[in-house]
Amino acid sequence: AWVVQDVALERAKTAREAVSVMGKLVEEVGWYDSGETMPITDGNEVWIMEFYGNKIWAAWRVPDDQVFVAANRARLRHLDLTDKDNVMYCPDLVDYAVKNGFIAKEDVNMKDFSPADVYSPNTELYAMRREWRVFSLIAPESFKGGPDDLEMPMSFKPDKKLTVDDVFRITGDWYGGTDYDLSKGPAAGPWGNPLRYANSSKENPDATWERSINMMRTCYVHIAQVRGDLPEEVRGISWY
Repeated sequence: AWVVQDVALERAKTAREAVSVMGKLVEEVGWYDSGETMPITDGNEVWIMEFYGNKIWAAWRVPDDQVFVAANRARLRHLDLTDKDNVMYCPDLVDYAVKNGFIAKEDVNMKDFSPADVYSPNTELYAMRREWRVFSLIAPESFKGGPDDLEMPMSFKPDKKLTVDDVFRITGDWYGGTDYDLSKGPAAGPWGNPLRYANSSKENPDATWERSINMMRTCYVHIAQVRGDLPEEVRGISWY
């Protein structure tokens, strides 16, 4: 991941161009086994690029007024592969899946293709519930999804524009005020500490509590604030 990012930063002037640079590089030399979901922005556009292994990748432009969220799983679903303005992908994205039996040829819909489901399906609760939590925090009035829904939207429009402080608050969340509040119950101890040592996951299915956005392994938070309308010298601000 670091290599393709470094090359894109050296050669691309826009997020869209960075997607193209990284995509061509992966098509040429391939990608290692573990997948990756990568946000890319230049202050004017935001793209989400996913690498699925081998030489397979896809990218989608996030609508300007929406927030995208991913929690340890591939997220690109229901892509219109004919929409060249907002979707990019490797030439054999569909053919490779059909050839290897990941999807039947008759089930392919070029206007509704979900590479995340085809190449890296994941409905683990530890991922979906964190995504639900973000949407419920940014749009408490308009987001109607539930904490147990098997499908979360890729992005959603917040009820109001978010500030850096809003993002800090979200990244520090432990489901406070919900049925999954980690500051409640015997495991939180006498002082209501939500930072518990282990969380339920695919690798640790016997744990009895949720994996929240903030957890005991959270060492730092990095927020990249990028505004295309500012001079280059101050266009990108990193909050750490």
